Amino acid sequence: TQQVPIGSQKYFSQYKKGTIFVSLLCFIIIAFRSKDVGIDSLSYLEHLYESTFDSVKNYADVFDIQHTEIGFSFITFVINSLGFKQGLFIFEAFSIIIPLFLFIKRNSANPYFSLLLFICLDYFGFALTGLRQTIAIGAILMAVNSLKCDNYKKAIVYILIAISIHTSSLIAIPLLFLKRVPFNKTMFVIAIIVAAIVNSLKVILMSFMQEFNLHEG
Repeated sequence: TQQVPIGSQKYFSQYKKGTIFVSLLCFIIIAFRSKDVGIDSLSYLEHLYESTFDSVKNYADVFDIQHTEIGFSFITFVINSLGFKQGLFIFEAFSIIIPLFLFIKRNSANPYFSLLLFICLDYFGFALTGLRQTIAIGAILMAVNSLKCDNYKKAIVYILIAISIHTSSLIAIPLLFLKRVPFNKTMFVIAIIVAAIVNSLKVILMSFMQEFNLHEG
């Protein structure tokens, strides 16, 4: 029998209903959670309230008040202008669940297992508190999908959006060159060594990112 390629509509159809159901559950929990769920949820809502201005001419002040990246400040300003406070969490849910669903649909050999990893490796739990990072992750997933289709322009746009939401997304820039790197045993070993070094230096990197954020603020 002819093997059905992973990522095809025919292959995904056997997982479609279950994947949509679990994704929808994750979306509802993230989007309609209480402000008391998640360590940083309340502080993000406070940022949302601080985005209120009397007129559009004061829009630039939002960056000085929030001390967050320009993209996230813009999102909170727009959502606040709409007058829908829960909108921030709903926007976050759309920003991560839809890219995740598309990524799994196009790349996963076992969508159920991929969703299990998303939940059990605490990416789902992190989405309940790390709002900016979660939105940025969604943009990076879209960038990866674009790169797999050789659409580098769209991938660059997604990565720039991710950086404007959370500056730690700068680490995604090497993805633009990853497809041109030959994947063999040597590169696999190098990747493990680099990952180990980055992990050992994560405290220094986090400190640098915090200083960068303060400087930008």
